[in-house]
Amino acid sequence: MKMVRPNRAFATFLAVCFGALVLLGLAACCLLAIVAYRVQRDGFSALTVGGNDVRPALGFLAVLTASALAGLWSLRKQSIATRRLRQRIEELRLAPSSGLIGAADLVGVAGRVDLIDTAETVSFTYGLVDPRVAVSRGLLASLSDAELEAVLEHERYHVLHRDPLKVLVIRLLAPALFFLPVLRELRSRYVAGRELAADRRVLHRQGQRSLAGALYKVVGSPAWVQLTP
Repeated sequence: MKMVRPNRAFATFLAVCFGALVLLGLAACCLLAIVAYRVQRDGFSALTVGGNDVRPALGFLAVLTASALAGLWSLRKQSIATRRLRQRIEELRLAPSSGLIGAADLVGVAGRVDLIDTAETVSFTYGLVDPRVAVSRGLLASLSDAELEAVLEHERYHVLHRDPLKVLVIRLLAPALFFLPVLRELRSRYVAGRELAADRRVLHRQGQRSLAGALYKVVGSPAWVQLTP
């Protein structure tokens, strides 16, 4: 099976978005200039008569407007979701145990791990500028020392690669360019690839037994937050 490379998928996603935005912006500027010139010269009647029907162009501009509004709406949703996530973690934060502190120090995420008071067996990385790892009380109680290190090693990959920020960028751009189906494929490749890459890191450093045990016990995201597109 061909290896999925998350950073390559994300870079391709950004390149496609940047190219599309540049082309669409240039097209929009040209169309607006044409429409404005004709209206100024001959009035609004010039838009639909004499072979100068520019209603298709106005439809194109309407699609671009809808695209911009979709992006702004997604930005609003993500801002609210991010704020609520941080508030919820603050409400549930517990003092980390000595075992969790020791494992975090050993793996290389010392000072970046939060223990949250929930029985769900979950762990995740959050934070855009300064990513942190959240581990639930339920998961901590169910893991052996080796499995805990495997979980933290997995999350460390997301911290180092700033995956929460990348997910936010994808969530903002994909709705804005909803008419480009290739973005859905690139988004899926990135989301799958980052998890596989994080697991490969665990395999390399912790071995199969620790990874298998951790995967068996971690159920994914908590019920009160959505962490993936």
